Amino acid sequence: MFAAERVATGHDVEVAVKLQYASTFLSGRELAWYRETAGCFNTWGEMSASLQNDCREKLMAVRQTGSVRAYTENFQELLLNVPRIADEEKVAIFIRGLTDQLKMEVRLKHR
Repeated sequence: MFAAERVATGHDVEVAVKLQYASTFLSGRELAWYRETAGCFNTWGEMSASLQNDCREKLMAVRQTGSVRAYTENFQELLLNVPRIADEEKVAIFIRGLTDQLKMEVRLKHR
């Protein structure tokens, strides 16, 4: 998203071309999201805000279903596209997504 945003700002290029070009920098979840929503945006700001909202919703919904490492990697990947989120909120969301057993252990250790 960061690379795409650099391309999308500061260039005197037609908006549709800018959006399409910027999309070439997307991969993984971002690219899948773009393919689902292509044509729905008139400006880079609309597209960026929509992607950030989508990632924020996914971040709030992510849960640990496997290893802590896999959960952490998934969480961090989603977090990259959610700017301006306070550290305390990041920690609270991360803990909320852990398995019940790990949540309890974390809370007991950090009283």
